[in-house]
Amino acid sequence: MIVMLGGRAAEEVLLSTASSGATDDLQRTTDMALKQVLAFGMSNEVGLLAYNPEYTQAGRDFTNFSNDAQFRAEVVAQRLVMAAHDMAKQIVSTNQDKVNVLVDLLLQTKEVEKTELEQL
Repeated sequence: MIVMLGGRAAEEVLLSTASSGATDDLQRTTDMALKQVLAFGMSNEVGLLAYNPEYTQAGRDFTNFSNDAQFRAEVVAQRLVMAAHDMAKQIVSTNQDKVNVLVDLLLQTKEVEKTELEQL
């Protein structure tokens, strides 16, 4: 989740704003957090249960968990996403000098090889 939010975190740290370009990353991160809680039972607050988040039968969408479970799952998922986002921002902030060197290199060469990246 931290990696998926890296682009948005970089925008916020380096540009003091976030664009809509990271929308898909945020959606995938949210989906992952909800699956972690609802499908994989990885939350003490929601419990050791594996909910099938939603399924379709006869062309209709159904959920097999209560509104309370959904609410608790969303609260936990939001905390997971926020923690990943905070960590991504911290990583970008800590390595801001390396990010700036990488930006300059990319502006000059348009691409960076793995060995060049490892040297940063």
